[in-house]
Amino acid sequence: MRTQVLKSPDWIYIFLSSAVSGLTLPMYGTYLVLWINSFVEKGVLADENDVKSAFVTLNIYSIPAVTVSLLLAAAILDKIEPVWLIGPGFLLRGLCCFLTLYVVNPTEWLALGAISFFLFASSVIAQAT
Repeated sequence: MRTQVLKSPDWIYIFLSSAVSGLTLPMYGTYLVLWINSFVEKGVLADENDVKSAFVTLNIYSIPAVTVSLLLAAAILDKIEPVWLIGPGFLLRGLCCFLTLYVVNPTEWLALGAISFFLFASSVIAQAT
């Protein structure tokens, strides 16, 4: 079995994909907290308790929205070649990151939409690859 795993490029791809997928959630949480924490320096949020509250609020709204949109994406991925969604997924993810430049308050709808679409785009990219 060992030689079969080492000879098959599929197994190497699966191991690398699972490693990258395992990094997504910790990186998302870390960078989201850092981004929200930057609003304390700007004076929008008062302290760490507001940061925790904004983080929870963003997750409460974005995770269900992403779950529903992923079901729709799965239906689309079944009808077309998944490779065609990699480019648009990266474009959408880049646009979402650009949208965060215009967020004034991390609990407003623009922030919720940007984070939700960012997670959706990242998930579509992961499904397509």
